[in-house]
Amino acid sequence: MRAHCSTCNFVASVALFCPLVILGCGGSGSSSSKVSSSTPPPASTFTLSAGTPKVSLSAGGSPVTVSFAITGSTSTVQVVATGAPAGVTVSISGAPNGTASASITASSSAAPGTYTLTFTATDSTQQTQSVAVSLTIAAAVAPPPPPQSPSYSLSITGPSQLAQGGTATATLTATYVGGFDSPVSVAPVFLPTGISITSGPIVFTAANLSQTVTFAASSSTVLATYPTVFTGTGGDLPAQTVSFSLTVVAPPPLPSAYVYITTPAGINAYASPGQGAALSLIPGSPFQVTGTVIGSAGVPNYNVPGSPQYLVSYDATNVYTYSIGSNGAIGPQVSTLSTQAYSGNVCGAPINGVTSGQLVYVGLGSTKTPSCYANQTFNVSNTGLLTFLGSTELDKPVTITPPVFSGWYSNTAYAYGLESPLTGACEDELAGYSLESNGTLNFGSNVITSLPTAQQGWTFATKGPIAAAGAQDGLVALAMYQENGPCGTVQPAQLAIFDLDNAGNLISQLPDQNPPYTTVPPQTYENMPTLPGTPSSMAFALNGNFTIPLAVGGTGGLQVYVETLLEGNTQNIPEGPAVLSTSLLSTPITQVAWDLNNLYAFNGLQLFVFYSTMGFPGSVPNALSTGAPFAISGSNMVVVPMSVQ
Repeated sequence: MRAHCSTCNFVASVALFCPLVILGCGGSGSSSSKVSSSTPPPASTFTLSAGTPKVSLSAGGSPVTVSFAITGSTSTVQVVATGAPAGVTVSISGAPNGTASASITASSSAAPGTYTLTFTATDSTQQTQSVAVSLTIAAAVAPPPPPQSPSYSLSITGPSQLAQGGTATATLTATYVGGFDSPVSVAPVFLPTGISITSGPIVFTAANLSQTVTFAASSSTVLATYPTVFTGTGGDLPAQTVSFSLTVVAPPPLPSAYVYITTPAGINAYASPGQGAALSLIPGSPFQVTGTVIGSAGVPNYNVPGSPQYLVSYDATNVYTYSIGSNGAIGPQVSTLSTQAYSGNVCGAPINGVTSGQLVYVGLGSTKTPSCYANQTFNVSNTGLLTFLGSTELDKPVTITPPVFSGWYSNTAYAYGLESPLTGACEDELAGYSLESNGTLNFGSNVITSLPTAQQGWTFATKGPIAAAGAQDGLVALAMYQENGPCGTVQPAQLAIFDLDNAGNLISQLPDQNPPYTTVPPQTYENMPTLPGTPSSMAFALNGNFTIPLAVGGTGGLQVYVETLLEGNTQNIPEGPAVLSTSLLSTPITQVAWDLNNLYAFNGLQLFVFYSTMGFPGSVPNALSTGAPFAISGSNMVVVPMSVQ
């Protein structure tokens, strides 16, 4: 008998010595006797045991079987099961030889868990025996998916917007299934006019299933949303396509400048919006650049908004260029040239450098045992390629500060530096250059022909730093010290501003031939500003209206000076002494630089950014930008002006 239910009975037949209904037993002959019905049946003793104390199965899976042994029974035995949870079926079957089995099945709806099933056997005398079996049900196991045919698919996650004149990246991914392992080549099917892909061919393999795609838009690309479609081909399969929408938008306004700080981890790049807005760290910082990044002598690298920008660096052997992305991020290395492959290399390795417009000037020498000093000139093309233009050598055991540039009107014709002998003279000497038409330097004879008036018994000596105004302004500023003889006592530094004559010589005051400017006073030790502490960096603003501010940083903090207002910023008026406009900081400063709107001052731990609330270029800064000073630890600051006015 088989029952399919939660609680089941069965009659187990076991071997008997006598029939269940006994008419006679143990007698002889033909007589018979009948057992009195009032006599109780003899008590039967039996045992019930399970073949295993615990079983496990999965919901919706194959059934499990538990075997039982019934011994010592002299009558019919019934076995039932209790404790089965919902969704579990127990089917019990028996055999005449004293054995039985239970088949346990769990449907897919059975709740996972551990349960106790109790199996109870009852004989005809109502004597019972029970045994417990632990049942553990595991969660249903999903059937394995059917085998897939070899194939591939493409997907893309990309930018929703691309600015005119900018770049944006997308990630193109291939998915291989069913053992597919052939290369897949992907190419754009449709790209709108003015949009290109600059990242090269796209080929997927089983070992490389993700690639970055760089889109570039020209500055003339029409503002619109475009469908962009890629098609992949590989193996013997039909081509696969993937598409997304790309919206070309107007470029964001250029920041006032990008600022690059050399830190122990690399180059941190910051966008400086100008007009008091806070600096923001450019994603990807810190960037890795070989060598020392070169700053500007005051002339922006490129004077046309939107022109490609490049950073220049040098090490003990080479000069390098790196692209600057549309958001100020430092891109890959573009060009490399060895300074040792060109004239001037006999003087040593590069020890300093500066940029002026698209020209790069690298000084070669030795800071320990100089024998000569050379200045090599390179050009950086609009594509970032370096070209050697020429070199000039000074046969003296000195090093020279990087050149600063000045000239007459729109012609940058002269450059100046300070010789720094390692032994001998206590003061620096002025080194003058003339510029060839291609920008190369030649050591010249231009010197200071008209010094400021010192007090009796003293003379003015030149010492760094040195600064120069832009091309049309014809100004050079120097920190000068009065001393009472060579290597004698030195008084505190004073600020001198010089004009240029038509040979590039520096003169402290032009002869006055045009009234009413006869009242401009000459520069003397009495009216020249005294610089607090020891100056370390000077820079003229990039432009000015009535006067050109000059920032001076050093151990005495940060000050801004201006020309005498009467001069009106023209070379036709005699040069007078500078005037202190404002003292912005008492905190020591090691580097100063300008863009068209802001003044930057750095000391290795903090970056201060000042702007003018007057709202016009060339006005003296009088306020700190939001968030300044910025806590930045580094060794070098380079400011790349972006806005051009």
